[in-house]
Amino acid sequence: MKALLTVKTTRRLAVVRLLLLWLTVAFPAVSNAAQAYSVTGLGQPFGSGGGTWANSISDNGYVVGGGASSDATSSTRGFLWQSPGPMQKLGTLPGDSYSMAYGVNASGHVAGNSAINFESAGQAFWFDGTTMTGLGFLSGGVVSKAFGLNESDKVVGYSQDGVGNATAFLWSAGTMQALGTLPSGTILSTAYAINDAGVVVGEAAELATSKAFIWDSVNGARSLEFLSGHNDGSAFDVNSASEVVGVNTDTGTKVRAVLWDSAGVVHNLGLLPGAIESEAYGINDLGVVVGGDDRAGGAWVYDSTNGLRDLNSLIGNATNTWQLTAASDINNAGQIVGKGFYNGQQEAFLLTPVPEPSTSGLLGSALLMTASVRRRRCGCSMMRPLA
Repeated sequence: MKALLTVKTTRRLAVVRLLLLWLTVAFPAVSNAAQAYSVTGLGQPFGSGGGTWANSISDNGYVVGGGASSDATSSTRGFLWQSPGPMQKLGTLPGDSYSMAYGVNASGHVAGNSAINFESAGQAFWFDGTTMTGLGFLSGGVVSKAFGLNESDKVVGYSQDGVGNATAFLWSAGTMQALGTLPSGTILSTAYAINDAGVVVGEAAELATSKAFIWDSVNGARSLEFLSGHNDGSAFDVNSASEVVGVNTDTGTKVRAVLWDSAGVVHNLGLLPGAIESEAYGINDLGVVVGGDDRAGGAWVYDSTNGLRDLNSLIGNATNTWQLTAASDINNAGQIVGKGFYNGQQEAFLLTPVPEPSTSGLLGSALLMTASVRRRRCGCSMMRPLA
């Protein structure tokens, strides 16, 4: 009987191995399959005729952005959202009537901008979950704006300097540091993002063109290379590996989404069918990139295995009510935020990855069969009656 059980077990193992081998060939990795997403609308608390949009998401799901009623010039407010909601309106600095939230970390702390109205630049702020604090200005300046922060609450953006030029800054624990410009003759600069190692990215401009830059405390600011035939660029986000995403513009003013790898080499992310221009806005630590293009439903996601994919093609029947127009950020859980139209009205969205059904089902069956074999191989003591 023991020999017969051994033969049966051996046959079962052989079947499982064949199944796993087939799965390996048919599905080289789960990430190679088309990732599907569920869609969550973040709400429309600003009244009909206006809209909401999401700018950033933390790794634990805090989302920030802005919203407006139909009269956006006087009632735009930044918001903070975490599941299950609702949105928390952030208000403004004293005397202001406009705000926008651009960056958020896992503590729910927010970086953004507060101003008198929609058209004025105003002052950068940091929100600690309770209090909104104005970050002030570089010496002699009267305008500042914050776009990003890291887990250490280091905030980046731009401020006017003493002669009125916009200059990238790094703010930490109450002190604003000017990051300057590139040594190649640029006179303006803006910082858009900072990673947890303190690496900053942004753009530095001359009078007519801009150059993407990367900055750290040891090397200062260095320009990032252009694609061939391009002469203008901006860097919008950076991950923990110092991979950077943004845009390059060619001499014919066509904008292209680009990725600079950790060695500083620039890569053209291409275009989806029907698109003429595209921009890359966010990248996570796995190197997955999100952005938007000039198609009506222009939100997309990119990874090195699958290339560009239209996010509208990955949300199933949600396309009956949603059209995703731009994806602004992605966290390390693969959640994506941006803006789109829900039943014709602009609304911020959150996309959450869901398992690919056929692949997960087949893998599950294989794992169950494997577990069954393992129980039989080492389960003799479990067959004994309890004393």
